[in-house]
Amino acid sequence: MTFFASVITIWLLIFSAALFVPGEKMRRALAWILPALTLALIFYFAPLLAPWQRLFATSLGLLYVIKGSILLRRAEKDVHALTPLGLVLYMSIWPGMNCAAFKSSTVKSSNSADKQINESGARFARGFIFLACGFLLGLAGVLILPSLSPTTAGLYGIAALLMMVHFGYADMLTSLMRLCGWRVGPLFEEPFKSGSLSDFWSRRWNLAFVEMDRILFLKPLTRRLGAGNAILCVFVISGLLHDLCISYSAGSGWGLPTVYFILQGALVAFERRAKIETAWPLFWRRLWTWCWLLLPLPLLFTEPFRLTFILPLMQFVRTQLCAHSLAWYFDLALWCAAAGNFCTMGAGLQVPHRLHWREELAKLTNFNRKIFLNYAAYVLLMIISFGVLTIVLHRDLMEGGRAAVALSILMGCFWGLRVLVDMFWFKNEDWPKGPEFVIGHTCLTALFVALTATYLGLAVWHLWH
Repeated sequence: MTFFASVITIWLLIFSAALFVPGEKMRRALAWILPALTLALIFYFAPLLAPWQRLFATSLGLLYVIKGSILLRRAEKDVHALTPLGLVLYMSIWPGMNCAAFKSSTVKSSNSADKQINESGARFARGFIFLACGFLLGLAGVLILPSLSPTTAGLYGIAALLMMVHFGYADMLTSLMRLCGWRVGPLFEEPFKSGSLSDFWSRRWNLAFVEMDRILFLKPLTRRLGAGNAILCVFVISGLLHDLCISYSAGSGWGLPTVYFILQGALVAFERRAKIETAWPLFWRRLWTWCWLLLPLPLLFTEPFRLTFILPLMQFVRTQLCAHSLAWYFDLALWCAAAGNFCTMGAGLQVPHRLHWREELAKLTNFNRKIFLNYAAYVLLMIISFGVLTIVLHRDLMEGGRAAVALSILMGCFWGLRVLVDMFWFKNEDWPKGPEFVIGHTCLTALFVALTATYLGLAVWHLWH
């Protein structure tokens, strides 16, 4: 509690300084003093902090110190031009460094057609898929952990976390912020499409870090050293910051993250001299890029870091998972499935209004309209029945009698066929346009998959026994 109280106190001081410190000279001085003082405190208290506290201080802690430093570099009138809510978001959940998106003039109403054009919801869907895949990848790694070597398990865990956080959560957060009217830029811009190392590091990967480098380091270094040397220096600075976060937190492995970034900087310089982006075919450029990103990756995520954080995290998750039997998980999953059936029904009740069914049905003949409403009523009755039966026959479903297994198969096939119809019958152009439909479609499909897995998984478990 003392640690978090100290963190909150420092955050409030930085927030207050950015808002209320007057005078350009004083603000500029504090913009350098605060990060320097924070670094001094981090190293001074290092022996008293647990590894996770050191990681927290050098990742999230330094992030908000740097954001406060960026605000202090701006004139008071520019900071006061930010909306109160925007300022809180910038200094809390939003990891980007550019605060211009939180000015009152950049906020659009929820009815803004311009906002909907800029954000279709596809970014949210892509992030959701990566988050789900990363979660399943991590879950599989946790389950087979005893059969993996420490090196393999550590890298496996890092891959799962990168998929969940960097490829998944970051895109979902960006999409939701933009849909709320905040004109924030992407945190990651489809890194898998990178055509070179320069493209990866400057235009696609961790763009909040790129923003920070441009605001704090790149311009002054370019004036003094020239563009090429300034870029190499920025890579060195990035390596030192990653060293601070990774090696300081683990208490070992110093210098290896810096070597990784120096190597990346040298390779970017080589790319520019060899004109790889224009001279090589796309396939070879992407192969070049990902080989040089992944092969030296153990230099960045060092063995001490993996042994201190990643393996204990995976072991902890495995211990928690193994604390309960499979029957316990199916018991919980069935209650969730019952609620999930009613959630799909609730979403379905919104469809007629959102899709203007009243106007569309009026175009049909009276007979076809009655057939459609009849089928809709039958589907609604089935879904209500599934939810009610899952609750009423909960014990029977868990005991696995023949009728219960048959019912599980029926409900699983019902939702599984719904997923298959979505994949192979409906087309993207069939769906109504708009971010709310894209996000709703993504969440509903995930719910259908979960219901399918629950009911069919339960049936397979009983049949296996």
